[in-house]
Amino acid sequence: MIRLHTRYRRDLTEERTREKQRAEKLLESAIKLSSVVTDLHGVTGRDIMDHLIAGARDPKVLAQLARGKSRRRIGDLEEALEGAEFFTAEHAALLAAMLARIDRVTEEIARLTQAIERLLAPYEEQLQQAESMPGWGRRAAQDILAETGPDMSRFPTGGHLSCWAGRTPLDNQSGKRNGKAMSKKGNRYLGAVTGETAVAAGRTQTREGARYRRLARRRGKAKAQVAVGNTQLKVYHKLLSSPACDMKISARTITSAGPASAGRSPTTSASSAPSASTSPCAASPNRARTGRARKHPDRLTHPARRPACEGEGPHA
Repeated sequence: MIRLHTRYRRDLTEERTREKQRAEKLLESAIKLSSVVTDLHGVTGRDIMDHLIAGARDPKVLAQLARGKSRRRIGDLEEALEGAEFFTAEHAALLAAMLARIDRVTEEIARLTQAIERLLAPYEEQLQQAESMPGWGRRAAQDILAETGPDMSRFPTGGHLSCWAGRTPLDNQSGKRNGKAMSKKGNRYLGAVTGETAVAAGRTQTREGARYRRLARRRGKAKAQVAVGNTQLKVYHKLLSSPACDMKISARTITSAGPASAGRSPTTSASSAPSASTSPCAASPNRARTGRARKHPDRLTHPARRPACEGEGPHA
């Protein structure tokens, strides 16, 4: 039941976005308001559209309706509104219908949000844990929790959850031929949410944000969204699997050591690098040295196969 509510809310949100784009395209036929106003459906943009529907056509009068930061660009607003005389009564009637539909959908989304809050009230602790992750808000946590459920025992590891959600890359390789890199098709609602949270995390000064920016520069934004979404779902699985787990596990900020460390991965730092004077025997015998050793760790732990260190062996 919760999943039905959250999916319908996302469908309504997408429909409202499409209706806003239709309204913007209608305005573009006469004026270029969106080139100056960042949010066309904010306070300034909505006030100007209401006056256009009411019959106002003077660019200077319409530009004076600017609020907040938009008042710094009144001159640009006057230039963008110079074609207001070509905005006919038919345009105004169509724009009024679009805005009315946007308002109706917004009210429906608000009612659905209230119902979702009531249904998810018993899982407030899990919601708080999910919200603690970088880039995750209340709505993202609700959508993810509705899709996966609060019980993580159905997914043995975080990798299983990421694979089920479609946030893992496919191995499209045959011999020496490397096919097109693609991600698995999974739950489209989870994919939509993790794509948004990955972009939002990319604007934060966290490990996930640094990883997103690094991958976006090297491989593109689409691959960065899949990779960071994979990481976020693994952290989400860990948070909900361990009730006593620290809710700030993924919110550790980058320890900036200067401009040189901005492009490096935050997981590798000078403090974590092994010292040159450290003996190999001081490290754990189970540490992985090569790709083959990771598959067969017993080759390192067996006394006959493990490399002899100083002070060991039959002649020690």
